[in-house]
Amino acid sequence: MLWKAMPPDAQQDACRCFFEPSDSASKEGQKALLAELAKVLKFRLVFLQRQTLEAKAKYLGLHIDTRGFGGFKESLLRNWLFYRYRPLLICLLSESGIPHEDGLIAGDAAPSQATSLDSGVKALLAKFPPKDVGLYLGYLLCAESDSWQELPAALERCATSVPKLLGITDK
Repeated sequence: MLWKAMPPDAQQDACRCFFEPSDSASKEGQKALLAELAKVLKFRLVFLQRQTLEAKAKYLGLHIDTRGFGGFKESLLRNWLFYRYRPLLICLLSESGIPHEDGLIAGDAAPSQATSLDSGVKALLAKFPPKDVGLYLGYLLCAESDSWQELPAALERCATSVPKLLGITDK
């Protein structure tokens, strides 16, 4: 649902963003994705590895909905939100009183009080476009539901929902 709620230019930016980090963990994820993409395209892996960032992103964007890439969409969305929308992340964590360092949660810290999450959600709604907030909170609900158990209740208390923020009707 979240991937389809993104406009095509945002999807392409998420594909591009996936290939930007150069740390070892990111490189491993990139290699796994390129290996899957090489299979789909019937290319040699080395050919894709030698392509420019833009070319890799373009190939990925054209084939992301192909069978076998479902697991990668979550990684693409996570990277995109972390690297392109870090201010949202920092705002939610700071306003909710969750210890973090530049958006990375410190240790096992998690939202413990529902009222603190209410503050974080209200701050997001006041400072950022609804669709951006919807994508970010939707990601938290889908990808990390154990850590964010109180988030649905906080959204309800703030009189909103992810579908509403994304412009999808609640039917």
